[in-house]
Amino acid sequence: MPSRKSLRKEPNAYQILVARILPVLQKIHGSDDASLQQCLTEEDVRSLISDVKALFWFTLSRAGVNDDVIRMMSTKFHDAGRRSPPWQAGSARGTFRRPQDGADGNRQRRWLFPTEHKFYAGEIVATLTEVRFYFQTLSMDGAPHLQGNELRDPAIPILGHPLEPGKFLDPISKLPVKFTDFVQDRRAVESGHIIPLGSELDGVRGRHNVQNATLMLRDSNRIQADMTVPELMQMFEGILRRHGYSVVPPRPPS
Repeated sequence: MPSRKSLRKEPNAYQILVARILPVLQKIHGSDDASLQQCLTEEDVRSLISDVKALFWFTLSRAGVNDDVIRMMSTKFHDAGRRSPPWQAGSARGTFRRPQDGADGNRQRRWLFPTEHKFYAGEIVATLTEVRFYFQTLSMDGAPHLQGNELRDPAIPILGHPLEPGKFLDPISKLPVKFTDFVQDRRAVESGHIIPLGSELDGVRGRHNVQNATLMLRDSNRIQADMTVPELMQMFEGILRRHGYSVVPPRPPS
C-alpha cells in the first residue's frame, strides 16, 4: 500500500483516500463533543487527519497550487487545530524571551492542558476541528473540485453544509470566502471561534470544538475580537443608529 505522502502524486490517489476517509465519516452521527468521542476512537481520527491532508495535497496539486502554498496552509491548520496558541507571554526559564516549548508556554497539543483550561480539547475533538479547516477550504468559492461526490454529504456533520466549492461563508460577514485570495495571501484567512474561548453565550461556554471553531476572513476576526456574534450585532446596530440609519431586526426563522 503506498504511503500517504507518496499518494499525493498518484493518479488513483482519490479513490484510495476516499475509501479510507468515508468509513470514518460514516461513523459520525452528531457534531457535539460527547457524540464524537462516543462514535470515534483516537486511532480513527489519527488516520482521518492523515488521509484528509493527503487528499487536500492531491486535489490542490492537480489544480496547480504550489507545494509551498499547500504546506503553509497545512501548517496554519495544524497550529489552529490540534495545537494551541502560545499560552505564556515569556519563558519561565529566565534565559529566553520567548517560551521554548509547550511545557514552557509555547504551542502544544490541546489535550495536554488541564480540562478546565480554555485551550483544552480532547484529541478526537481537536483533530476533527483540524479536519473541519481542510474541508472548509475545499468549500471556499473557487476551490478545486474533488473528483467525485462521495464525501459531499458525509462531511455535513463536521462542516454544517455539504462539502463542495462555494458552500462555505465567512461566519461574520456571511460573504463567500474566495479560495484564490487564500492562495495568494495565507494571512487573508484566520481561525477563530463563534463564541470566543473563555466567553459564554446563553450559558454555553466557548470551547475549541467542531461546532465553535471556524476559519474566517482576517477582517472579520479583527472586528469580532472577543465578542460573541450577538454582542457584535448589537455594536453594529448602535453604530448605525448613531449615524442616522434605521435598523430592522431580522425575522425569526420560520
